[in-house]
Formats: sequence, C-alpha cells, structure tokens
Amino acid sequence: MCKSYAERLAEFIVSLNLNAVPANVIEHAKLCILDWFGAVLAGANEKEAAMLIELFKDFTPKEATIIGPGFKVPAQDAAYVNGAISHMIELDDIHREAIIHPGVPVIPAALALSEKLNASGSTLIEAVIAGYEVEIAIGKAVNPSHYRFWHTTGTCGTFGAAAAASKVLNLTLSETVNSLGIAGTHAAGLIEVFGSSSKPLNPGRAARDGVMAALLAKIGFTGPKTILEGEKGFFKATSAESFYEKGFSGLGVTYEILRNSFKRHASCGHTHAAIDAMLDLRSRFNLKPQEIVELEVGTYKDALEIVGKNYEPKTPAEAKFSLPYCIAIAIIDGAAGLRQFTYENLSKNDVKDLIKRVRVYLDDEINMLYPQKLGARVKVTVRSGKTYEKVVESAKGSPENPLSKDELISKFIDLASLKVGFEKSKELANVIMKLEKLDSVSELLEVLTS
Repeated sequence: MCKSYAERLAEFIVSLNLNAVPANVIEHAKLCILDWFGAVLAGANEKEAAMLIELFKDFTPKEATIIGPGFKVPAQDAAYVNGAISHMIELDDIHREAIIHPGVPVIPAALALSEKLNASGSTLIEAVIAGYEVEIAIGKAVNPSHYRFWHTTGTCGTFGAAAAASKVLNLTLSETVNSLGIAGTHAAGLIEVFGSSSKPLNPGRAARDGVMAALLAKIGFTGPKTILEGEKGFFKATSAESFYEKGFSGLGVTYEILRNSFKRHASCGHTHAAIDAMLDLRSRFNLKPQEIVELEVGTYKDALEIVGKNYEPKTPAEAKFSLPYCIAIAIIDGAAGLRQFTYENLSKNDVKDLIKRVRVYLDDEINMLYPQKLGARVKVTVRSGKTYEKVVESAKGSPENPLSKDELISKFIDLASLKVGFEKSKELANVIMKLEKLDSVSELLEVLTS
C-alpha cells in the first residue's frame, strides 16, 4: 500500500540527523535563525508587540522566553508571541514557490520547546530544517491556487511548526504522523487580513498550534494519516491544484531551505523586485521626484491583487502592502526600510503627490515567470519626454541574487541593535553562527537577558 503524504513527511522528520546533513545546509539554517532573530528583536519595538507582550506577561508556567522583554511564559504562548512579533516588520524570509515565510512559524516553535526541554543547539537546527522542508513541500504542493484565499504562512506553517516541535520532542514515527494530522485541522489563516495588524497573528497561531499538535500527539491524541490528500483533507479543501507530488519529489534528497530568500526591504515581498528596479533607475539616472510624469509598474497577478491596488494607505501596515506607496517612498528616500513606513511619511504631500503618478498593471511577461520568479518591470517617464525602464526578475536576496553572509549579518545587527544595542547584537550573531556547538539553547537566550 502506498504511504500517505503525512507518513512520508513523518519518515523524513524522524530520520533527519544533523550528522548526515550537508554543511552548506547547516550554515544556511543558521543564517535563517539569525535573520529571524533580527526580525523578532526589531519587531519587539512595535506598538502591537507591546500589546501582545502585555497580554501574555503573567501567563504561567514560566517555560520559554518572549524575545525582547526577556520574561518567560508557557512554551506554546512564547511560540505564539515570538511568531507574531517576528512578522510585524515584514523583514522575515520567503520561499517563492511555496509562497511562504518559513521562519516565522517554525523557528519560534522549535525555539520555545528547545528552551523548555533544555535541548542542544544541534537539536534546534535539526528541528528548523525539518520544519522548513515540511512546510515548503506542502506549500509547493498547494500553490499557487491556495494563495488566492489562504495565507500559506499560517496554513502550511502550522505543519512546519508541528514538524519542528515533533523533532524537538523526539516523537516516534506514529506520533509524528498524528502530530501532522492534528496540525492539519488547526491550519488556518486568510489573505483578507493583509494590511491589518492581524496579519502577524497568522504565523503566531501557526507556531503555537504546531507546538500544541506535537504535545497532543505525545500524550496520545491521534490525527488522520490522510490529513493532506484525503477526500475531505487539506489539499482538496484549500487548493485547486491536481498534482501535489510537485511539492514532495525532492524531499530528503534536496533541501528547499537553500532556496530561501532573505528580504532587504521592510514591505511585502511582492513589492521587492519593483523597489529594486526603482532604486536602480533612481541611482543610475539621478531621478528626482519633481521631474517624474509617470511611473508604470508591471507585475504578476497575485502582486497586482495583493499590493497593487491601494493608492491611499492609511497606516504603516497598509503602506507595506501598497506598491504605489513603496515606489513613491523609494524614489523620494532612496530606501524602503523600517524608517520609510511611518505615519509621518504617509502624511507628506510629496509622497501623496508621487503616488498619484504611479500606475500598476498586469505585465504578461512578468506574470509568466510567477511563482518561480517574483519579478517586476518599472518604466519612468520624465518631463523632458525621456523614458527609463528596468526589469528585475529576481529581487536582491533571492537565490539567484543572494545576500552574502556578511550582508545578512549586517542586516541582523542593524535590526537587533534597535532593541539590544550594537555590542550585544554582535555577540548574539557570533553565538548563533556557532549554534551547533551549544550544549543548550539557554546559552543563546542568556545573551539576550544578561
């Protein structure tokens, strides 16, 4: 009898051993963890983060650390809060084909249980790799149609968090199948919340529910082994795809974590190629906002629907999902970082005026590349009648156009220092990059709380 997809995933999770994992995969996993820590530390400064922290601060027992304030709460609650906070500034990693932010559900789930159980750094890395591969496999299987309504980071991320949690708990094969089965009925997260402060709650809930799925499986709760492909399972309920095997063909042979993308702009990933194109044109031709007559931005269907239609964002969260705003602020400020997404910038007349000159449209050539590539075409017309055009098929930070290790460490220090200062950020980066040598992840967390 053919094994179910959950059984195949469980076999991969249980058999994964860091000693047999290629060195470049381990190194990349550590960079993913580093990048996540930068996002959660910078995110801890957000107003919504303070609200969450206040809500959870008195929860007991004290098992795992909420990154930022440094106090402990139950492991599943630490996973929830850290998962949500790490998604708040839109600088967390992306896997394009799976259309998912893989780190924000998986790493907080793995970290919370690793701290609770005093697990080693190697165990944490193993769990992160397992979680990434599982959620990406499922994301690739159900997309692109899944992403029409469903936030993959919340849905498929629940499976990834459960995989990571199962690895930390050292579940048996049958328990791991049950954990994935339970995760499938927990999986949720709707696109409708994009642009609101509820969006980060999707990965937060995924992280928490993944932890709970594994804990429930450990004490004997069961879930269907056909949770994915069953007649009333996850695939048929949430996807119009007919060939699910596309997500699983390389499982255990190739590592999708290596095809992860890291973000350098503090906005939705669907805006990044266009921002890169705009910044390139601005730099090469010394373009000034007052000279511009029209800015045409060609993109793919999902980007048009999700970020291409809001020409009047009212909040920084909405601005991160407004391609017209991102293009306008990029040419005015020469950047699209955290400092560009503020109420002050939203109220500026020069920003509002430039947004009116942006036209976002569906570009057939760019659309054909999606989701393998998240590209954009930007054309600028100036008052003299000259036009300047740039096509970016893969934004900086993608596998084809990667950020270097030094660039990622620099990004981390820039973000982390906003919360813990420059020296502690450098110390934390050094500890993360030797994570497999730590006897306990508590050594990592002590850097933050000391």
